[in-house]
Amino acid sequence: MNKNEVFQKFLQNPLLREKTGLSVNQLKSMNLSSPSSDRLIDIIKTTLLHLEDSESIDTVARKINQSFKRETI
Repeated sequence: MNKNEVFQKFLQNPLLREKTGLSVNQLKSMNLSSPSSDRLIDIIKTTLLHLEDSESIDTVARKINQSFKRETI
């Protein structure tokens, strides 16, 4: 399973639809390279993309935390 397939599996989760408020069609049209206006989707993307690049979990966690800080400013 490649990283885009893993991403699509995450997007199929009903809890994700509930938390983001996005429709099934909106989620199906997303991919890892397209921009997203939802912070939760961006966190999933960041995690998948950077873990695939063999970055340390600490580096990925730092990038996720930075993403949260950007949203609150």
